[in-house]
Amino acid sequence: PLPGADEGWRSEAVDLSVHAGDEVVVRFALSGGEPGRPLGCALATPVVASARGDAPTVVLITTDTHRFDHMAFNEAGIDVETPVQDALAARGVVFTDCFAPVNVTNPSHVALMTGESVLVTGVRSNFSRLSDAAPTLAEAFAAEGWLTMAALSTRHLGADRSGLGQGFDRMSWPRGDPRRRAPGTLDDALRWLPDAEGRPLFL
Repeated sequence: PLPGADEGWRSEAVDLSVHAGDEVVVRFALSGGEPGRPLGCALATPVVASARGDAPTVVLITTDTHRFDHMAFNEAGIDVETPVQDALAARGVVFTDCFAPVNVTNPSHVALMTGESVLVTGVRSNFSRLSDAAPTLAEAFAAEGWLTMAALSTRHLGADRSGLGQGFDRMSWPRGDPRRRAPGTLDDALRWLPDAEGRPLFL
């Protein structure tokens, strides 16, 4: 049962351990709904997985339009506070001599997700779309059995415009507004996390 009429991902886990060694047929049916309102559902491919106690998680966080000399941990003499970035820098590795391949959001993300330069991908603006034939990092994770999810804050990075949805089992982005604030993006990601319990996750 899918209570309510809200939109978004819903998951259902079924324990198949009692059917170990058996062939199992699963059927899905959609019915009901409110009079006068369309009823629709897109069904993702069912996944059969065994839970792992050591399931690894890789979280890729990208932030846009930051200047390195305006991060407090850089000690560049700028009167600015960046406590979250400072904390990450204190317990991680900081690269002080690196460059994005291009200073435009979509082409830079495409380069990151494909390992190819702008000259190879042909994505040169936020209005260019990555070819479906291009292999992506998400597809590489998915091919190895990882659950792949992406929660985005910018409309033009959405799968329909950027082509970056390939390889992701789930992806959310702002549909009406050009962007959304971080709490809305994080809400989607946190709501999905229980579905990844015991499974390798690329988020």
